[in-house]
Amino acid sequence: MANIKPYTAKDVAKVHEIKRRVCSTFDITLKEMDGMNKANKFSFPRMIAMYLSIENTKIASKKIDPLFNKKPGACQRAKINILRWRKNSDLKRFILQFLETQKASNSPHAMDIE
Repeated sequence: MANIKPYTAKDVAKVHEIKRRVCSTFDITLKEMDGMNKANKFSFPRMIAMYLSIENTKIASKKIDPLFNKKPGACQRAKINILRWRKNSDLKRFILQFLETQKASNSPHAMDIE
């Protein structure tokens, strides 16, 4: 039980903000992100949002799955894929740029990602 992280409504709000920003970046809707379509146009941004949600909140991955309307284990698989793909310099650059824009945002919903 010690490895289950407690989380707050702020963490859930952060997941929704991550989803919103990733959708905006990839020009897809929240409905498409949470949908069952496995096309790369939707699954790739979904995996990025899941990865960012795991890394930037206190929510355990098995608790994030339902926030994306996914079965248990989806976030963990997304994290494994993203970590494997991060070796690709283009993806790594994209993730770093995405995180920088989130930190630099003057929005009242700006994420404090550290």
